[in-house]
Amino acid sequence: MKHCMKLTFIIDFILIGILFFSYYLERHVGLLLYTLINIAFMIVFVLFSLVVIITAKNIHRDAKNKVIPLICIQIIPCVFFPLAVFKFKMPDRIALKIEVPKLERRIASMSKEELEDSGVLVFEPYIISVWEPGFLDDQLVLVYDSTDELGKGMTEKHFIPVGKLYPVIRAGTCFYLCDLER
Repeated sequence: MKHCMKLTFIIDFILIGILFFSYYLERHVGLLLYTLINIAFMIVFVLFSLVVIITAKNIHRDAKNKVIPLICIQIIPCVFFPLAVFKFKMPDRIALKIEVPKLERRIASMSKEELEDSGVLVFEPYIISVWEPGFLDDQLVLVYDSTDELGKGMTEKHFIPVGKLYPVIRAGTCFYLCDLER
């Protein structure tokens, strides 16, 4: 029974790690492989739960009273925790904490022409870097706003020459994760 609990907690920590760093995992292995990894973890959890219940039932009649609560407790991290993580956009928030200082150093060390050559869009007062490629005419971008206008109107749309910016998350001082509609 102790080994089952240890394995349960190991599965939980792996799941939490995958959830929190899913932005990087999805970016490096691709969306299809990332989705398959998530499905595999759910299947492993279900199979593990069934094996634990069957084994406990066959070994001890008393063990069933200990195993069923363990499985019920396991449902919380495997079902409700991922929903909460994605509702509050935790993978993006963690990735923003890592990526904003990198972009800040890049902006400080490069001229406007060098930034444009590296694939960053520059529209005064905004410097726009692609966050996620997007689908059709909609994508997430990381925006540096030197005047901090985006912070004053987080619910408003802001027009730029290539489309409209909708702020989603404040990523730092003058940095915002925005939805760009072209």
